Amino acid sequence: MLRGRALVPADHIAAQINRGRFGYAPCDVDRGVRAPEFSVTCRLDPADRSARIDVSAHREGRILGETLLAVEARRDAQQLEYERVAYADEALVANQAELRSELLELVNAVRGEAGLGPLTLSAAESATSDRLAPIYFKAMTDSSKEVEAEMVVLGLLAGWDVGAPIRDAGFTSAAVGPTRDASEWLAAVLAGPSGRSALLGPDARVLALGTVVSDSPPVVAAVATSYALFEGDDYAEIKRRVVEKITAARAAAGLPAPIVVATLDGDAGALAAQVNAGALTPNQALGELLQVSARVLGGPVRGLAFEAVDIEQMQLPDVLSGPQRLELSITVTHYQPAAEPWGRYLVLLVIPGEGVRA
Repeated sequence: MLRGRALVPADHIAAQINRGRFGYAPCDVDRGVRAPEFSVTCRLDPADRSARIDVSAHREGRILGETLLAVEARRDAQQLEYERVAYADEALVANQAELRSELLELVNAVRGEAGLGPLTLSAAESATSDRLAPIYFKAMTDSSKEVEAEMVVLGLLAGWDVGAPIRDAGFTSAAVGPTRDASEWLAAVLAGPSGRSALLGPDARVLALGTVVSDSPPVVAAVATSYALFEGDDYAEIKRRVVEKITAARAAAGLPAPIVVATLDGDAGALAAQVNAGALTPNQALGELLQVSARVLGGPVRGLAFEAVDIEQMQLPDVLSGPQRLELSITVTHYQPAAEPWGRYLVLLVIPGEGVRA
């Protein structure tokens, strides 16, 4: 357990711990302790003799946190030696292009060791990252430019040049010297849980790398942004999670689980596919679904369309926690809103009116 007080502005505290050679996990933050005070409990993996813990302070509405602690937790208090884990042999580079190529190869080699799929480099987003990396590293050395650094990270997380619907993204960075060894950059990033979450996330599919190589002194630096995509999403699994959330919310209110019906699945699925393809807006699809539902069920119906980037953070409409008996049709898809960088899940619900059964 770690307890303390942040000496920088903090609206909430976050903490993570390394697990094994590749893993990471959130620590339990005591929500009864109000920031800037904090109390966090981090559990060592049973197989670990020691593990790095990162504790950071975050302000409302900001992406970048400020590191409060980066400590090594040890199971044996007599074990005082520290040796950073090496993930690859020496990989010397001469320029930005070589650094990017080596880092991609090294990251994918480590992901392979960890049983994870390789990342595909986004050339377009990497070109953007190359332009922004020097601005980011300069801003990170000047406390008066923290907003500038934040804007760079926001732009990279947005992934405007990735060219595919983005579901999630992670960011990490490091500048290492004096060296021209790309493996040193990788070791520095993977030494902490935040770097692991960015590069070794199981859902990540695409990587953008902005690189900087200097001669005097010799330094290798890079900003790395990984992206999880909507492609190939298992809508049956997402639907199951939506039903689970509705069931849990109703149980908390003392109500029985909803009755999920399949009568409208064919029509709803066809309309959802049109939203996914950009042929219909969510509201247009809901309007057409309500007309079809009323005709198929032979009575009045209610419909809801709500969106979420993250199903776990999705806010449920109050109407789902109201009636004692709740019968409903649920259809899930995703779509890319116009002029927005990330895609969203779309959930279409139809609730038969009183006396109408599906």
